[in-house]
Amino acid sequence: MLLHVPDAPKDYSGADETISRCLSALFFNVRVRLEYQAATRESARVHTVCPLTLLHWKSGLYLIAAYTPRSQPYLFAIDRMTRIELTDIRFRYPKAADYDPADLFEGRFGIYDERGVDPSDVELIFDDVPWLQRYLTERVWHPNQVFEQLPDGRLKMTFSVSSMVEVWPWIRSFGDDVEVVLPSDP
Repeated sequence: MLLHVPDAPKDYSGADETISRCLSALFFNVRVRLEYQAATRESARVHTVCPLTLLHWKSGLYLIAAYTPRSQPYLFAIDRMTRIELTDIRFRYPKAADYDPADLFEGRFGIYDERGVDPSDVELIFDDVPWLQRYLTERVWHPNQVFEQLPDGRLKMTFSVSSMVEVWPWIRSFGDDVEVVLPSDP
């Protein structure tokens, strides 16, 4: 009766043990030692981290973890973990006042972050296409989005985002039905 159609699903058929160990570490507040092959590195590195949250985003699984319970959290893609083992070292999970996974993505359009980049104001003008305008206004694309119906029937959308990396492909998906006013260069 219910069906989920995933967005470019990843294949986790061989990752049962990795996912199981991540979940055990999360439930029991145990540090893990993981070998991780980052997309930007030639070779894998070993990290000992405190697992904080299992994140599902665009049909992918990610472990949000920190080197200590109060330090900067990082994202580790489950499918890039080449090895993971639970340690005997327990940790105290941070209090809600100190850690909220949603705060990590504040100002982002997705999960990607570009460190050291100034926020960008985005202003888009969508054509007077009723189905498109309904599609856009029925969703929360970004927490600070604002829609304005223009006198000529077009729809203006504005928001400010910390990284444009995931915004540009989204904009391009609308083809000729969108005009980019801001930012001025891709």
